[in-house]
Amino acid sequence: QAAPAQTNWHYIDCSDGSVNAYAHGITAVVNGYYGGCYSPTEDRIYLVPYQQANQTNWHYIDCSDGSVNVYAHGISAVAEAYVGGVYSPAQNKIYLVPYQQATQTNWHYIDCSDGSVNAYAHGITAASFGYAGGCYSPTEDRIYFVPYGQSNQTNWHYIKPLTASAV
Repeated sequence: QAAPAQTNWHYIDCSDGSVNAYAHGITAVVNGYYGGCYSPTEDRIYLVPYQQANQTNWHYIDCSDGSVNVYAHGISAVAEAYVGGVYSPAQNKIYLVPYQQATQTNWHYIDCSDGSVNAYAHGITAASFGYAGGCYSPTEDRIYFVPYGQSNQTNWHYIKPLTASAV
């Protein structure tokens, strides 16, 4: 049985390596997030929705003051949807890495120019628990996903951020 959501979260102060607690002040489901991704244009860390994915609201951390903020994403996603996110600087978008969302018709990215969450039809076939994490390749302008459930499949996938398409 999972423990209830905790009142305090923690961060590491990079100036001295200390671990510090802070009261986040939000409501999220247990195991709500799995990773985060920084948006340099907004100075925010978007939390990557895992169990929170099918909830009405998601959250981000405002790096100017450390506050945790709620936003309504307006999309449809399954529970355990994403594990990790990857920032594409050329497009100023964060692509969420599909885990349970891998088998769904639409995947999602966050447009860092306005904070909106957008769906895109990827057009590929992927396994359940498809990917866990990813990395941006600036020389190729590609986002490579780290295969998890997809690892023993013939094809692996990457995203071409310019066209928001999976290959």
